[in-house]
Amino acid sequence: MKIINLRTEPIALGASILFETSSDKIGTARQGKVKMFLTLPDQSTVRLNRSRLKFTHVGVGRRRSAPPSKRDPARFKIDFDRLAECIEFPTNRFGDCFRRISDHPRYSPKASVYDFDVGFLTRVYSFRGSYQGGTFSSSTTEWSFLDGGIISHNGYGWGSHSWTVVQGAEALRTVCLFFGIIQPLRIKGEGPRRPLSLLLDEMTDAPLTDPTSLASRFPH
Repeated sequence: MKIINLRTEPIALGASILFETSSDKIGTARQGKVKMFLTLPDQSTVRLNRSRLKFTHVGVGRRRSAPPSKRDPARFKIDFDRLAECIEFPTNRFGDCFRRISDHPRYSPKASVYDFDVGFLTRVYSFRGSYQGGTFSSSTTEWSFLDGGIISHNGYGWGSHSWTVVQGAEALRTVCLFFGIIQPLRIKGEGPRRPLSLLLDEMTDAPLTDPTSLASRFPH
């Protein structure tokens, strides 16, 4: 599954992508260490534990959620250099990727040159949520995280439509990080902004889905 179209020319992964070693030496992300540091677009910092696909806030600020639960080590086929590139150096224009459909806020992914699937995140992290629907009828599934989450409606029958939206300003900003989308300057209806590092930390408190069921690389 192709979820993001990265530009073809090489991008230098700056000195902000570091990792921990027993000798406190600094190296590049490509050397296969378990933990690495990333500087986000708002200059906040996270530590990524690659064995658990867990982002941890580094620096000042308070988490809103409870301490993370125990989880099994991740076995996803993940290109961590590309993931770091998406998060630290986004290149996709926000307006080319999302359209606002309500002031809640609620945004719908656009069909564009950037081939990405926000629903893929729901197959990586096991978010809490709900399902409404039945046999031979339309259905709606909600995956909840931060101040909203992802909502997917599958229409059934003539005249029924299917759609997917990202709800909540904080949820939208974290989704942008995973798909290399430049952060919008402002989101209508957004409250006081918290560091992106805190948002990633809280979002990835969710346990992982069964990684053996994913055949695709992330990102691809």
